[in-house]
Amino acid sequence: MSAGQDCHASDPLSDQTVSLAGFRWMAERVRAMARRHCGGRHVLALEGGYNQHTLPWLVAGIVAAMGDLPFDREDTFAPPVAVLPPAHDERLRQVAATLSPYWRLP
Repeated sequence: MSAGQDCHASDPLSDQTVSLAGFRWMAERVRAMARRHCGGRHVLALEGGYNQHTLPWLVAGIVAAMGDLPFDREDTFAPPVAVLPPAHDERLRQVAATLSPYWRLP
């Protein structure tokens, strides 16, 4: 798993709104894929994130999720609910359609 925290809501270099809960959700999905496809083995590579105040909490949340460990930290930097732009779903379908020929599913 390549874990870059620069898409967190508080990161000064992006306009994205991923929360700590979002990072944990993604890490849990990676853990589930690792169980299903490679005997539970997974590797975490940290790569980005530029808010020195939130970065330690984001990394700790990701590691806890990948290890199925408890982690109770409120994300006071991210908005409680992200508002997606109106074209979000259609754009997501376009990206999936473009990439789907390259996906190998079991």
